[in-house]
Amino acid sequence: MTVVSGPTLEITSLSARRVLDEPGRAAVDVRIEAGTVHARALVPACAPSAVETIERRLAPELVGRRWASLEELDAVLCNLDGTRAKEHLGADATIGVSVAAARAFAVQGGQPLYRWLPHPSPERLPVPYFSAVRGSPAANRLDVRELMVVPIGAPSTRAAAQAGSEIHAGLRRAIAACGLGTDHAAQGGFVPALQAPEDVLDLLCQAIATSGYVAGTEVGIALDIGASRLVGPEGEYRLNGFRFSAADFVEYLGALVERFPITSIEDGMADTDPKGWELLTRRLGSRVQVVGGGSYAAPSLEIVAAAAWGRGTAAAIDPCRIGTVTEAISAIRSAYEEGFGAMVSHCAGTPLDPFTADLSVAVGCGQIKVGAPPTGQRALVADRLLAIAEEAIAVPFGVRRR
Repeated sequence: MTVVSGPTLEITSLSARRVLDEPGRAAVDVRIEAGTVHARALVPACAPSAVETIERRLAPELVGRRWASLEELDAVLCNLDGTRAKEHLGADATIGVSVAAARAFAVQGGQPLYRWLPHPSPERLPVPYFSAVRGSPAANRLDVRELMVVPIGAPSTRAAAQAGSEIHAGLRRAIAACGLGTDHAAQGGFVPALQAPEDVLDLLCQAIATSGYVAGTEVGIALDIGASRLVGPEGEYRLNGFRFSAADFVEYLGALVERFPITSIEDGMADTDPKGWELLTRRLGSRVQVVGGGSYAAPSLEIVAAAAWGRGTAAAIDPCRIGTVTEAISAIRSAYEEGFGAMVSHCAGTPLDPFTADLSVAVGCGQIKVGAPPTGQRALVADRLLAIAEEAIAVPFGVRRR
């Protein structure tokens, strides 16, 4: 990876505090001071000890030293942890420090973050994936984790945001017309009391049409199956009250693609089912994007292995699960080198911080999961994309072509 360097950054203070985000979920507010430079990051707190880890284990190692690059600092974080999956320090602690440090370097360098970060591909404004409906054990019996609307035909970030907002409003009306509740999940997607994926897909198509858009050409639908949660004790897939073999589950997903304007399927097969992934990729990889999930422990190595065995056509990259900014960018670079696409995913399901907007533009992947559209809850990432688009008017918009 190209090392971003310049004037050294001397960290004079590193602190953290536990806060609650709007839905009442715990988060870690990380703050770095480097002379007159102040930077912060807000990430989901997966472990109660994240604040203590940052202040008692990381601060003594980072404060008072001059850092030549973010890569150097991130390497120290990785070495202090010593595991591939940040099992000792916790990825929430390391990514919080890494993002705050990246912002500090960018501020010191006098550049916006998306321009300062390493660029494994030319800058590109991404197509946003807007959360539409989510499976929620407390609200519905929908086994699919998430369904998203994707303004694939939009000519610009602003047009994509407008489409997402209008379809979100149209979906609210369609759900209400069915006599169902219009409550939201934390990410902003609706959680109507529906079980069958086909019923939700019908509603989405209706909302797209009544909002004045053409499904399949102007707006597509993306599925995040979360298939590892659907595997039974004998290796069968369980969905909507039915049981499927791996081959039958692939055919079921294929039937959905035939019937609905689906353009992307994430986590379509279980992590423990490599043969199922190969079947899915052969069956649908030439028609839709087949995305491996963002829960990599060693992302660069695992993406190389996935590409070698024909498992998927793209990788979802969640920096909060990987643990450092440098590793996330290395994973995206590996995806490009292996002929994969890449999708930047919001941190651990809830975008508390708009960092991923800057990251997606810097790496030029052309697609990003943003949560709710700008008129809904959790619009931080979408709003940041709009701000970048207004500033970087010469940067192209759209999915990166492999």
